[in-house]
Amino acid sequence: MKFALDKAHRDFFKKEGWIEFTACIPKNKIVQLSQSIQSLDQSDKTRSHPSPNELFFKGRDLWRSHPSIRKFVMQPYLAEIAAELVEKRPLRLGYDQLLPVVKPSNFNFDAYTNWLDREASLESVSCLREIACGIILNLNASELANTNIASSADIDFFSKALGNATFVHPKLPIKWRNLYKQVAGSSFYLIVYTGYSAQYYLQPDDPHTYALKRIGYGVNDTLNDRLNPIVLR
Repeated sequence: MKFALDKAHRDFFKKEGWIEFTACIPKNKIVQLSQSIQSLDQSDKTRSHPSPNELFFKGRDLWRSHPSIRKFVMQPYLAEIAAELVEKRPLRLGYDQLLPVVKPSNFNFDAYTNWLDREASLESVSCLREIACGIILNLNASELANTNIASSADIDFFSKALGNATFVHPKLPIKWRNLYKQVAGSSFYLIVYTGYSAQYYLQPDDPHTYALKRIGYGVNDTLNDRLNPIVLR
């Protein structure tokens, strides 16, 4: 499967720093991804109803824990679109991240809600240098939505439609707090690609800044193919 990208798409992305493609991914693939993520949560018997904060902290690098999630993030299809948009290859898998929706009534001012309460680029909230592109997917979208590619100062990058994919430039400021506006109980999924020579560093604005250190990286280490494989050459 190959997505038909044209000059208008690339020009829009270059100008706006983001683009949403409708029906980019088959809906059944998103359902399978969502089910795989839910199965990881259900396998943890320590909490029957984990909070969004707990889900956020357990939701980094899910691809390392489930073969179906790994298969999804390692497919070259999405990476090929990203590579054309940012004009960069090869692309390496930086990380994936579950983004559970938080509603105002559930505010606990924990690490996750503090992280959301900002407008910040992927580059500024990731503990990796050489971020190339991010993709945001809705795991539980409403079929009532009808989104189109369009420029808007109020765009929140969180698509309402299942199967849509929003690609974002690493320097584009994202209003993460717009997750507050989404449907309660739903979740979004972020995939982040890096360039070939991406490096790990301590980023105080990334709540997961020590995650790579725990699996064997040292500060300023270059990502390797064993722990962060190449998705597209």
